[in-house]
Amino acid sequence: MIPSVEFLWIAAAVFLGSVPAFILAAWQRRGPRYLNQVSALEQSIETEGIEDVSDIYRQEVLPLQVKAHPDLVAKLRATARALAGAGAEITSDEIHARCPIPPNVDPRVMGAAFHPKEDWERIGWRPSKRRESHHRPVAIWRLRKAKVA
Repeated sequence: MIPSVEFLWIAAAVFLGSVPAFILAAWQRRGPRYLNQVSALEQSIETEGIEDVSDIYRQEVLPLQVKAHPDLVAKLRATARALAGAGAEITSDEIHARCPIPPNVDPRVMGAAFHPKEDWERIGWRPSKRRESHHRPVAIWRLRKAKVA
């Protein structure tokens, strides 16, 4: 079997170290057509000082979500704290069940429920039980000992 041109390009770029990891991950998830979209995204984002995509989320997307939906974020955080009382372990699935995200809101706003990070401790991962998440791993969280009410 002869490898495709796209595969050879990616292999060469990986060997030379010129393709960021998140572009390779996008290639693996979405295929060659998605690569052009991700490359355009990479060019549009200021990446200096940013280690990976999760840094982009924390530094740029999360603050915008909190500003755009302060009431929803407050409700998500209150729900998370109520569920995590007395040292219980929770995931975003439990919060979704009690506080669904409106359809016109970016679902990544759920990440704001577990901020500030100083209050929460990620203790593991498990597959999501929500159908929309397609069993994608979600973090298991617990309030830090000093923060349990």
